[in-house]
Amino acid sequence: MLALDHGDQRIGLALTDREQRHALAHGTVAAQPEHEALRAIVNIISSEGVTHIVVGLPLTLEGAEGFQAEKARTFGTALARETGLPVSFVDERFTSGAATKAAKEKGGEPDAEAARLILEAWLMRRTGSSALLRTLA
Repeated sequence: MLALDHGDQRIGLALTDREQRHALAHGTVAAQPEHEALRAIVNIISSEGVTHIVVGLPLTLEGAEGFQAEKARTFGTALARETGLPVSFVDERFTSGAATKAAKEKGGEPDAEAARLILEAWLMRRTGSSALLRTLA
C-alpha cells in the first residue's frame, strides 16, 4: 500500500511493509508540475508492487471537503485512472501536528511523516483498532 499526503509544494509518501502491518515514511515528490508528480508516483507504485493507494483528505474541522480536499481527491482519482488501482480517501485533519513532531524527533520530512500517519490510520481502521486514532485527536 502507498499513502499520499498531497500538498501544494510536496506530496508526502509512505509505504507498508510486506505484511501490510507497519507504515514507513518514503520521502516526498514535488507536487508541481502535476504530470511529473503523477509519473514519479506511478514509477514508485510499479517498483514497489503497490496494490492499493490511500490519499489523505484535509477536511475542515466540521468534516466538510474544501478546496484542498478537492485537489487531493482529484489527484487520487487521476492516480486511479493511471494505474487501475483502488484508491481510498482518509480524513487527515489531525495529522499535521503529530507529523511535525515525529519529523523533528526522527530527523525526517513532515510530509512523509504525515503520509505515514495517514497510512497507519488506514491500517488501524482496516484491522478494527482505534488506538492510533485516539493518539491523533
